[in-house]
Amino acid sequence: MKKLNITRTCNVISIFLLICFIVKTIIDYAQYSGTLNSAPFYVWIIANALYFVLPAVIVFIVGIVIKIRIS
Repeated sequence: MKKLNITRTCNVISIFLLICFIVKTIIDYAQYSGTLNSAPFYVWIIANALYFVLPAVIVFIVGIVIKIRIS
């Protein structure tokens, strides 16, 4: 039963990180000025993906592995 809670926690953390990615990207888009930044906006999206989406995927995979091992 305890490992099931760990799996749910991993899923909740993954969803939270994905929501943070979306919010951070929207905030960056609102603050982005093409004339002031030398980097295109997709570089900001890639950076946000490294900070939020990659850890979300890793935590989600850990949750799947734990779920498979207790089954």
